[in-house]
Amino acid sequence: MVLTSYGDNYRSYLDIYGGTSNHTVARVGNLGGLTFNGETLENQWGILTSNGYFDGTIISNEGKIGGWTIDANKLYNGTDSMTSTAVGTYIGAGSSAANSGIRNYASATQYVNITGGKITALGADI
Repeated sequence: MVLTSYGDNYRSYLDIYGGTSNHTVARVGNLGGLTFNGETLENQWGILTSNGYFDGTIISNEGKIGGWTIDANKLYNGTDSMTSTAVGTYIGAGSSAANSGIRNYASATQYVNITGGKITALGADI
């Protein structure tokens, strides 16, 4: 079953209901009132479904996917710059050396940095 709504302060959406469960399995448009990761969404627009299959290009300057954070010119999980001491991995293409390169940081005694054509490592085999 498909339900469309328009009104409610111009918060239009298209809901797709699945099987005999009679609950929304996908929504396109205003996501207000739906729950995602335990939080109720308010005043957000987009596509919400438990499974998405896309063919083509996905473009984003911000967001999260699979535990990774997307920001303009960088992708990271944990450590968010070339100088951060948070555990994780950082890939960046910034305008300064502090934000350009690849960093995999485990601890102050175990990390690998690749920036400006140089590999710097401590506690790692290269």
